[in-house]
Amino acid sequence: MNIQTIMLLFAILALLCFFGTMYGIQALVKQGRDPGKQLQLADTIVDTAIAANTTIKTFIPVPIENFIETVLKVTQAGVHSAQQLYDSGQILPGMRKERATQYAVNMLKLTGHEVTPELEQVIRGTAEAGVWVMKQNDPVITIAPVPDPLPPVEQPVINLVQPSV
Repeated sequence: MNIQTIMLLFAILALLCFFGTMYGIQALVKQGRDPGKQLQLADTIVDTAIAANTTIKTFIPVPIENFIETVLKVTQAGVHSAQQLYDSGQILPGMRKERATQYAVNMLKLTGHEVTPELEQVIRGTAEAGVWVMKQNDPVITIAPVPDPLPPVEQPVINLVQPSV
């Protein structure tokens, strides 16, 4: 879809919401109900749902799928960071796995996650796999010998002095 189509759909949706709200308010007034009270009731229900959600969040741990995805993304970022340090000559090739693991562990600690020995082992394994893939993609840099310069070309000599007659 192009941008014009998306903008047209948004405009149509906004118009539908506007006219739907107008129709709904008129229907409530015709039925003898006060729209202000209905909106206040809806607001109270939304506030109660938000409060309940906030309370329940404290008891429910982070879904494991989201945490695994976070660990994988952080470890991948660590591998790329270590590869960049290696490519720029700041670390030796054998330091990439350790640097990637250290990066991921530090990022998880910064976000408030407890890094257990088991989790650190998973990170190490994931970093090792990522570093192995990066090693396979390392460009082989070869410096081609510079060809010998061409032999000098002899230039004809032009005599600008006119011979005397």
